[in-house]
Amino acid sequence: MKRFFAVFLLFFAFLYPSLARADIPDPPDLSGWKVESIFRVDVRISELVVIYLGFETLYSNPNEPGGFALVTKRHRPLIMAKSDPKGDRMFKNAVVDFYTRKEREGILQKRYGEADTIVCQKWRVVKDAKTGHPVRVGNVEVWFLDSTGNPKTVLNQKVSIAPVSELKSPDFRNGILAGVKYSVGDNYQIIRAEHVFLIMALKKEKKS
Repeated sequence: MKRFFAVFLLFFAFLYPSLARADIPDPPDLSGWKVESIFRVDVRISELVVIYLGFETLYSNPNEPGGFALVTKRHRPLIMAKSDPKGDRMFKNAVVDFYTRKEREGILQKRYGEADTIVCQKWRVVKDAKTGHPVRVGNVEVWFLDSTGNPKTVLNQKVSIAPVSELKSPDFRNGILAGVKYSVGDNYQIIRAEHVFLIMALKKEKKS
């Protein structure tokens, strides 16, 4: 049984990247835009286990004052746990230790280079002459890659964000956070860690 499980994990480790990157349509071109800040998309399933799922990057347009874009990217889920998966070589692609901040940042930087865009929101702001505060002008353009892999471009629609949970089961008696759901109208995209990796991460936590 253990051998079968290890083979399954090996198969999944090779299959998952190909599914994540297969025939991904090109998002809006932000060449020449300046990166203002980068935020991680993650869920904390316990005090010791964190699932890193993607990034949100805020850009500004040097050629258009007040022009901004917020890009959401997904990558292969990365579960970081305070435990040492010595007996699961294949699992090391998904679960790593909290060693040093530098090592953790190096791993996440690599994931950033592998990530695919699923949402791009573009807008423009100007300074209000009376208040001096920035106010939005014009439309908010939203490029969205839905769960079927089809890109859609809409105007002035809200991008809703909600947590995704595993339902109560023998493995998770109280349920457990597993990912994030992005929705635009009736279309959605979910980035999450698979059930098998959640189980193994929590098993490692209990042994630590």
